Amino acid sequence: MVERITGIPKEQFLKAADLYTSIRKDGDMKKASTIIYAVGWTQHSFGTQIIRAAAILQLIMGNVGRAGGGVTRCAGTPTFRVPQTWPAFSTICPAI
Repeated sequence: MVERITGIPKEQFLKAADLYTSIRKDGDMKKASTIIYAVGWTQHSFGTQIIRAAAILQLIMGNVGRAGGGVTRCAGTPTFRVPQTWPAFSTICPAI
């Protein structure tokens, strides 16, 4: 069903789901993940539902209310809002 709706092959979806849930392997609660979204989600006709689904996924995974967890927007001008999201990118883009 996921493949039919999203167009993502089943194997690729399962690989992504396994990677995302691997932070909870064997009940490990030391790590948290964050979902970072940008303008594409907020400008979409059902963007609110997409962001809500991300928040529900984070709640299910136990990532809300933990350092490094939650749902983070990446939006705004470089001098005003983007600095709020820079810590989220510190390991992805060390030059920032």
